[in-house]
Formats: sequence, structure tokens, C-alpha cells
Amino acid sequence: MKQLVFVFSFMAVHVLTAQTEVTSSLNRVVVYLHGAQLTREAKTSVPAGTHTLRFTGLSAQAQPESVMVGAKGDFTILSVEYQINYLLKRPKSADIEKLESDIKVLNERYEDDQLALQSWKDEEALILANKAVAGSQTGLVVSQLEAAAQLYRTRLPEVRQRILELSRKQTKLAEDKQKLV
Repeated sequence: MKQLVFVFSFMAVHVLTAQTEVTSSLNRVVVYLHGAQLTREAKTSVPAGTHTLRFTGLSAQAQPESVMVGAKGDFTILSVEYQINYLLKRPKSADIEKLESDIKVLNERYEDDQLALQSWKDEEALILANKAVAGSQTGLVVSQLEAAAQLYRTRLPEVRQRILELSRKQTKLAEDKQKLV
């Protein structure tokens, strides 16, 4: 077996039919005004013969013409091919997952507050329109108005909360469906 050390610049080397996946580590970064040069290193052992190595987990923003591969050892690199696997779903970092979760919680709180706000506005409109509740000829007794307002304040939010829950459930189902499509 030969010990191979691969050093390549500017991030991405993918081979269509990989027999061996190789993971590399970032060793050096040089930042320019219009881009950057990333040097990565990987070590692997391969027996004698022809082998295909596939480097995964690399940047999709690399410029294919700038990819360079070099190695040390008694062997010959026959070809280098650069490809992007568009079907591969990259895992999100923990920071991104947390931010998305926080945004979702904030959006739900906002919707809950909108629901409560609308209920209070509706109650305000009910109080201001008390003649319409009692009839156009007579006013409404205060106890009747308080009872109507209490009913309105409790039942309407329950109805709107259920509507909101169902709407969120439909959104979740649509997202799940989209993942399957």
C-alpha cells in the first residue's frame, strides 16, 4: 500500500463515479479582493492499481478552471474532474437551525398577538355599537353589555385560535408535501 497525501487549492474536486470518498481539511486561506484561495489537505492509502477518489463536502462556489490537485508519492494522477452534486442536501449548521427556529417562534408569537389584537378591536367595536345589540329603540343594560363582551372576549379568541392552528397545520403539510415532490 502507498501512503498518499493530496494537497489541492480552491476547494472542489468531484469525480462522477467514486469508489473511495476522501474527506479533506482546510489548511490555509488567502483572501483576495475578488475571491479567495483555499488549500485543503487529505491523506489516504490506496493499493496498487487504478482508483477513483472523490472529495466531498467542498464548496460549490469554486471556479472549475481554478481547481488544482497535487500529490506526493510514486503514482500518476490520470485526470481531475470537477462536478457539483445538486441532489445532495447539505446539512444546516446548528447556528442556522437555531436562527430559523427563533424566527419561526417569533412569527407564531406575532400571529398570536395579531389574533388577540383583533379580538380586542372587535370587542371595542361591540361596545361602541351597543345600540345594535339591544335594538335601535332601547339601550343595553350594563350587565347585559358586560355579559356580551365577556362572551365575545372568550369565544372569539378560541375560534380564531383554532383557525390559526389549522392554518399552521396546513402550512406544515404543504411544506412536507413539497419535500416529497
